[in-house]
Amino acid sequence: MFNVSSNALCEDQEKTVRYYKSGEFSHITWGPINKQYSDGQKVGIEVDMTTVPRRVTFFVDDVEQPNYVICIPSEIRFWAYIYNESSSFTVTKFERLIKSSAKGVEGSKALEWGKEW
Repeated sequence: MFNVSSNALCEDQEKTVRYYKSGEFSHITWGPINKQYSDGQKVGIEVDMTTVPRRVTFFVDDVEQPNYVICIPSEIRFWAYIYNESSSFTVTKFERLIKSSAKGVEGSKALEWGKEW
């Protein structure tokens, strides 16, 4: 167990993409909103490092979300933040896909890494 300072959310905002349970989506600034999710739902992140531009797509209960991020760096890390005491999450799958499962959905919007949204 470790304790992250309250400043952790403010540090390096330009180096992270955040998808909050409210559906709010941010990087340097706040962007459009994806679907909110709640306890017990499955949240997926698909990182496609083979396409140009590289891309991150989010899923809630296997449903592709409309807002995704392009031009991500060639090296990335995953980071999770749990706000409420006694909360938890489980990584159920971490795999290399041969082909992206992202197909694009109506109203999809590409948000560029490193830019204000």
